[in-house]
Amino acid sequence: MKKKWICPTCLQIFSRHWNLQRHSEDIHGVSLFATEQKVKENNRRKFSSKVQNVASSSGQSNFDKTVDQTWDLIRNFTENAKSMNLATNLQTLKRQLMISQNELAWIKSNNWIISKREIRGISGYLCRRCNTLSFIPIKDPGFDMTMQAKHICDEEKIKRIFCVSIRPIDVWNRANTMAVILFDRLNFIIPGDKYLYAQDFSSIFYLITDKLGFEIAYETLGIPNRFPLHSLQENHNIDWVDGALNNLGKKVLIDEEEIRDFLRRINSTYAIFEIASAEKRRWIFMTLTA
Repeated sequence: MKKKWICPTCLQIFSRHWNLQRHSEDIHGVSLFATEQKVKENNRRKFSSKVQNVASSSGQSNFDKTVDQTWDLIRNFTENAKSMNLATNLQTLKRQLMISQNELAWIKSNNWIISKREIRGISGYLCRRCNTLSFIPIKDPGFDMTMQAKHICDEEKIKRIFCVSIRPIDVWNRANTMAVILFDRLNFIIPGDKYLYAQDFSSIFYLITDKLGFEIAYETLGIPNRFPLHSLQENHNIDWVDGALNNLGKKVLIDEEEIRDFLRRINSTYAIFEIASAEKRRWIFMTLTA
């Protein structure tokens, strides 16, 4: 015979428990589940108090006392361990904070911190003597010293280098590595599309070379201390160079592969190109810009 469920409020009989619960909530506005839980909780408390009364009246054995004391020791040890871990973590964080503060103070006292918007280019240099890649941001191309002019070889590193390969493939790989790093830094200061801007400096060079010669002209105009120099023949067959020469004084859109080729050749985002021909030389300033 199935169990019958009776509503404690109106004594209506139900064949299923969930029907009784729904009836109690809809008709009487009382949650039968909450009521049952409260009854169970009251019964549990009454039972616990009875057990405690019995235990207190009968007294604890030595074994029970030992167990209780052991659990107290375990709880105290756990709480102390948590406190010790927290103190250790705080000390570690304090040390890390102090190290960071010291590093930041060193950076501020030994370096000029400039805004990204003030950077107009990047000068890089790959030293074949000590096999070192170096970079420096440029605020004023043609005035700021290039990385090549600022580079100082690490003599200790040179002593450890057995030899630096001059095979064409190794030279190209080093130049390509340089270009990849430069391109990543260029994306930081010039996100999005990039352009190549060219300006003819030939008249200035001829004005100085006619009177003082090429060496004095280069030194006077800051090559290579302030401008990197790259030499090309007239039949160079480089599309981005031709595009810049055909649009002097204008910005020409340049794609990623052309930018990488520029950086592989120059190790910098700007340079003076010496283009030789049968008739005369030309000196063209080119720079990557936004």
